[in-house]
Amino acid sequence: MKPQFDICIRGAGMVGKTLALLLARELLNVALVRSSDDAHSDGAQVDIRSYALNAASAQLLQGLKVWPQSPAEACPIVHMRVQEAQGAQVTFDASDKAETGHLGHIVDAAVLDTQLEQALRYQSGISVVQHSVLAVLLAVCEGRDSASRTELALDYHASAYGQTAIATHLACSLPHGHTAYQWFDAVG
Repeated sequence: MKPQFDICIRGAGMVGKTLALLLARELLNVALVRSSDDAHSDGAQVDIRSYALNAASAQLLQGLKVWPQSPAEACPIVHMRVQEAQGAQVTFDASDKAETGHLGHIVDAAVLDTQLEQALRYQSGISVVQHSVLAVLLAVCEGRDSASRTELALDYHASAYGQTAIATHLACSLPHGHTAYQWFDAVG
C-alpha cells in the first residue's frame, strides 16, 4: 500500500505545528496528529507559559507569518540579568549584539499557539488527523510524555535537574526596560 502522506507528525504542539507549516510550504503532503492532550482539544487549559526565543527562532516564525504583532505578546529582550542565591550573577546586553538590537524575545505561548492554529487552517497540504497514518516518514514531536515513545518501545533516559519553575503573568507598575530576570535558589 502506497502511503497517502509524505510525512506524519505526531504531536500538535508548537514544534509539531511549526514543522507541519514548514514542510507544507515545501509542497509536502503532511498529516498532523492532534491527540486529545494537545492544546486546542476541548476543555484544555490555556497555556500561561512564555517562551524565550532567540533571533533565529523569531526569524523562522516571522517567515511563516505566525509571529505575534503586539510588543506585549512578543517583547524584545534587550538586557538579561541572571542571579543565584549565593550572589553570583551574569548580565547580557544587546549592545554586545549590534546586528539585531536585542538578545531574543519573550513570547506568550497561548498567543503563539493561536497564530500557529490560524496558519494551519489556511495552509494547503496539511491534514489534521486524530490518529497516526501511514506516511513515508514519521516525526515524533510529542514532548516529555510521548505516547509514541512508549508505543514504539523507544529507549530514552531522563535526568531530573532538581529545579522547580513558577509560571505566572505579572502586571508591572514600572516599565521593565526590556530586561529579563532569572533568579536561581541554592541547589542541594
